[in-house]
Amino acid sequence: MPIPRDRSEAAAMLGVPPDAPDDQITDRYRTLAHIFHPDRNPDAPDAGARMQELNIARDLLLQHRAESAVITLDTEATSGLSRTDNQRIATVMHEMPYGVYFLGTQRQGDPSGMIADWVLQVSFKPRLVLTAMEHDSYSLASIQENRALSIALLAEDCFELASRFLQPRDPAKIRGRSRADQLRDKLAGADYWTTESGCPVLHEALTWLSCQAEQFIPAGDHMLVVSRVLDGGHQRQGEPLTSRNTGWNYSG
Repeated sequence: MPIPRDRSEAAAMLGVPPDAPDDQITDRYRTLAHIFHPDRNPDAPDAGARMQELNIARDLLLQHRAESAVITLDTEATSGLSRTDNQRIATVMHEMPYGVYFLGTQRQGDPSGMIADWVLQVSFKPRLVLTAMEHDSYSLASIQENRALSIALLAEDCFELASRFLQPRDPAKIRGRSRADQLRDKLAGADYWTTESGCPVLHEALTWLSCQAEQFIPAGDHMLVVSRVLDGGHQRQGEPLTSRNTGWNYSG
């Protein structure tokens, strides 16, 4: 089965109602985990993938608890703060520098890409990288479907190129527009090649990585995607494009 993308798909995978109580979700997850865990199925090549799908299904169904905790914590943290204080905090967080990356995905052979700022390495052995993506991201849905993505660090002279990938592929995400508008092909006219998994890499990027997503972790209004690095390389020399160069703020 594909990775579940919402509560209804997660419920169907676990075999519980979408509004099932937490204890029923947990009990059902434990039952299935006992059956499908790789340790109990050492000769099943898809046991690890099946277990990952069950983990994601459980997390999606229990996510409301985490989101409620985040909302409560946020309310406690900001209670008594004036709008000026909150704006000051946002200004401070805007000073945190980020690289500007092109994140490539594909869905049923159709390549697409987006600009990502929240990207970092989180492990040496194995080499793992983390990206943070909005829950309704088209790219996130593509990664959840096939676990494949590419990450390319853009060069300082790629400002105009990066700009074309800032708008969402789905126009409905922009206020005042609807899904009736045609999905944008942001790669149209771009010079790129594709990895073995079919994910695009811009030729003008400094470096590239080909990755396989292994973990999906809900975190507030974003999903953390932890991926194993499968391959990578340099394409040319130059200085990296960063939030210091662009003035774009994806923070606060």
